[in-house]
Amino acid sequence: MEIAIDIGLYVSYLLVIVAIAAAVVLPVVYSLGDPKSLIGVGISVAALLILFFVSYVLSSDEITNPKAAATYGVTPGTAKLIGGSLIMMYLMFVGAIIGVVANEVIKIFK
Repeated sequence: MEIAIDIGLYVSYLLVIVAIAAAVVLPVVYSLGDPKSLIGVGISVAALLILFFVSYVLSSDEITNPKAAATYGVTPGTAKLIGGSLIMMYLMFVGAIIGVVANEVIKIFK
């Protein structure tokens, strides 16, 4: 019975890897046929990088719990990276909420 479970797990791992590869490779292959579609992707990636840079600059490298930081190996640089990631997540969450509300208001007036 254990052998069947092991085989099933390995097949599942393989299928997940194939699905991830297909999700990444196929849009890239499709985009190469239409280079103008890559402009939108490039603008989106640039906007995300700029947003992360701003979030990273705004974050602090202060460690409030040195004992826990030592336990988990958190350095001031890691704390700044985590803080920047959290600020970026908050900004994107607020942006998504604003976008949903704006979309619903626009639908009311159409």
